[in-house]
Amino acid sequence: MTRARDTADAQDNLGGAVAPFVAGKNFQINGGFDIWQRGTTLNAVTHSTYTADQWIAVSDSIGTINITQQNIAAQGLGVNYCMRVEKSAGASNRVVMVSVPEGALSCVGKTVTLSGYLRKGSALTSNVTVDIGTRATRYGTQYDGIVSSTISNASLNSSTFTKFSYSFNVTTTTSTNNANLFELEILYTQAGGANVYLEIAAIQIEVGSAATPFSRAGGTLAGELAACQRYYFRTQTGTGTPYMGVTVAGSSTTTYANVIMKQTMRSTPTAVDFSLLRWQAINNSGNITAASIADATPENVLLNCTTTGATTAAMNYLIGQSAAAYVGFSAEL
Repeated sequence: MTRARDTADAQDNLGGAVAPFVAGKNFQINGGFDIWQRGTTLNAVTHSTYTADQWIAVSDSIGTINITQQNIAAQGLGVNYCMRVEKSAGASNRVVMVSVPEGALSCVGKTVTLSGYLRKGSALTSNVTVDIGTRATRYGTQYDGIVSSTISNASLNSSTFTKFSYSFNVTTTTSTNNANLFELEILYTQAGGANVYLEIAAIQIEVGSAATPFSRAGGTLAGELAACQRYYFRTQTGTGTPYMGVTVAGSSTTTYANVIMKQTMRSTPTAVDFSLLRWQAINNSGNITAASIADATPENVLLNCTTTGATTAAMNYLIGQSAAAYVGFSAEL
């Protein structure tokens, strides 16, 4: 199971660092890269794909990207993990990691500081660009750039992380069109190859004129998971054949499955993704080959599922065919 590191005993395991764990200080949800509901190893990622929770991979030309979670507890940055961004061999397209945290409107008239850490692979020779601005909607037409800075390859280290920090003012000019989203982009352009990668860690966007010690947006690891699940929720246990909900058959080939969210989502989910689902009765079962949202609220979803062998009006369990099974719901921006 590759979802979140969400056990209670892990909440204080922060690589030995001491930091002010203040919920809400950091606008960047999952800036510590703890939560990976979609998996911690994502190979051949294509354009505009969510990777670690709240982070999107963008590729503006032909090529794919490999995204992985790396353990960096020994680095002493106050976080346990970073995101590694690596292009497929030979791909020379621009690769951008984008996040769009909410809260820009609450910062109008204030000074805000962006900070984080970068580390390069030993063969990365191109410079890295860090860019932050505001948007009204994700990928909307209105974008007001605030900071765009080039970090030279020479200033980055392949063995230890380099800290960056930028302070800027959010004015009515830089937050037009009700632009309530910060848009953060971190990118490099070098062609892919062995040890050509960038690692990103401890990303923070906070009110104030100086970077303070990193704190999760949710304050604790459990709070960070809850914050992520407002945007995307995946039910998955990683053991056995996980139970996920109940179903009622509408016909021999259709069953309706109800799944309850662990968190109230930010809005009604609009998309579903799944793998290896089935309905299970006492004496028989059937695999689910297609699923779409029939009805939903921010608290629960009714799925219209295609299957075989169901008994009309029979109530069954929604379970996984194996430990790798899941069903996920998106209310992403």
